[in-house]
Amino acid sequence: MFHKDNLKVIQKDILDAVSDVALKHNITITQNGGSVGDLEAVLKFKLHGTNDSGESQEEADFRQYAAMYGMDPEWIDEAIENGGKTYTIKGLLMGRRINVVSVANSKGKLFVIPAKAVINAMRLKGASIPEFTPI
Repeated sequence: MFHKDNLKVIQKDILDAVSDVALKHNITITQNGGSVGDLEAVLKFKLHGTNDSGESQEEADFRQYAAMYGMDPEWIDEAIENGGKTYTIKGLLMGRRINVVSVANSKGKLFVIPAKAVINAMRLKGASIPEFTPI
């Protein structure tokens, strides 16, 4: 009954159905994984809000904690090259251990990469790299 192809359609239908709820509460709702079996599926959704400055949690975390990873908080929304492709720095994912930086490609698709990759990319751009002293 359930398989990956029809779950993509179901997820889209659910997101379309809750779009009024998202507008009403000024939030964004995105799919966030799940699991599928023959007769049962678990779909996960993530609710995103913004702070008074209009920043998402990931953006606010980047500004607050980037220095802990050896990055400059002002790098948010900077374009970087990684693997021959251009990405924009979108935020910091504090719940992760290695791939902690959220980046988006030119189509807006999100990816996560290590802070070290961001530092190296910014170094290649000639950016000033903050002096990092581990605690």
